Amino acid sequence: MRIGVGTTIMSRGFRTSGIDGIGQYSNNLLIEYDFRNINYIQTNFSENFFNKNYKSKKNISLGKYGVLASKFNIETSEIKQYKNEIDLFHALDYFIPTFKNCPTLATVMDTIPLTHPQWVTNSLLNFVKTKIWRSAIEKVDHVVTISNFSKEEIIKNTNIHESKVSVIPLGVSDRFFKNSNKLSELIKILPMLPRQFFLAVGTIQPRKNFENLISAHQLLPKDYKENYPLVLVGRYGWGCEDLMKALRSNEYKNVIWLEYVQDNILSPLISSCSALVVPSLYEGFGLPVLEGFASKIPVISSNTTSLPEVGSKYSIQIDSTDAYELSSAMRNVVDHRASYNKIIDDAYLYAKDYSWSNTAKKTLSLYKKII
Repeated sequence: MRIGVGTTIMSRGFRTSGIDGIGQYSNNLLIEYDFRNINYIQTNFSENFFNKNYKSKKNISLGKYGVLASKFNIETSEIKQYKNEIDLFHALDYFIPTFKNCPTLATVMDTIPLTHPQWVTNSLLNFVKTKIWRSAIEKVDHVVTISNFSKEEIIKNTNIHESKVSVIPLGVSDRFFKNSNKLSELIKILPMLPRQFFLAVGTIQPRKNFENLISAHQLLPKDYKENYPLVLVGRYGWGCEDLMKALRSNEYKNVIWLEYVQDNILSPLISSCSALVVPSLYEGFGLPVLEGFASKIPVISSNTTSLPEVGSKYSIQIDSTDAYELSSAMRNVVDHRASYNKIIDDAYLYAKDYSWSNTAKKTLSLYKKII
């Protein structure tokens, strides 16, 4: 079985400011494929650059016009040669070609461009991209998504039949389970890091709801804010320019923005926090919830979209649009930390069911059915 995998977004992330959720998914899946000696070709439709530190069986660039050419049934010599080398193509991001006589799968993590266009960068180019993306996912042989919530959204907002959509959940990296609290070492690397803190992780964009999280933290009594600052981890994305300027100018007292941190920093950072807060308005899966469970810390999470599906039994579910309710949950974790020990232990065991090994096994099994 020879698999072409689309990794444009992952490659771009390695080249620039770090990989995001799609990049993490792509990277972890391919690590599992390497472990299983799967014959795959890492395929890039935008950049001619590949991170030389990334180990891959083979790297190919079909160029930034490769996707468009396939849409119009134009088969360049490069595309013809490429098709001869694969039995199936899996688009791991939103660069989805339309190859003739070649089974194609696409991973669709969420339908935000269709259901919440206000949360996507507002431009004519993105409007056109969304149209092309929707057309592409409706033409592929099969769609992979990451939660039952996302499957329902895909069926509701496209012409894709439910029989062509498979749910394969994401995995939690082993480092979150194995990580021990290394706060003293972290403080050497991040001297601004307090010894007790609330933590939120994610790209700064409207749906992450960080503005309301900051408002909730500001509602805490003075001694709580001072003793338990709020730490935000995630680079700036879009749509929150005022928030970005306020964070960069240290306008908010007791709020620390670390921007992007490496994976080897993120796992001990999560295990060191007093509670992980996931206040998102929309998530296709919500992997940080499971990472918090694996790190054995309390998790406060929104009660919307996929988040109840992923962790409702073990997270503190709140209406994150209500700053007072969110603030109350944060204070309650501080006041009654010992009462969460049992649920934290149960959540840790629950998170073990989610592994990248299982994600890879289920994906490879689907390939065999499609071929």
